[in-house]
Amino acid sequence: MILFAGDPHGSYEHLYPFVQENDNVALIILGDLQLSSPDELDNLAKYCDIWFIHGNHDSKIGRASCRER
Repeated sequence: MILFAGDPHGSYEHLYPFVQENDNVALIILGDLQLSSPDELDNLAKYCDIWFIHGNHDSKIGRASCRER
């Protein structure tokens, strides 16, 4: 089963019931992950395969962190 989730903006709790109750789920996150750490994706990955594309908010965060280095 494939689940498409768009623009979570750092909020993933609504995905857990679905991925925990169903087998063989591929979760595709369509941008704007806005992760504060990779832990959230690691926790979700316990229940499903995860694929994602970066969104416009993710790009801004990436550019800002590159400038700080």
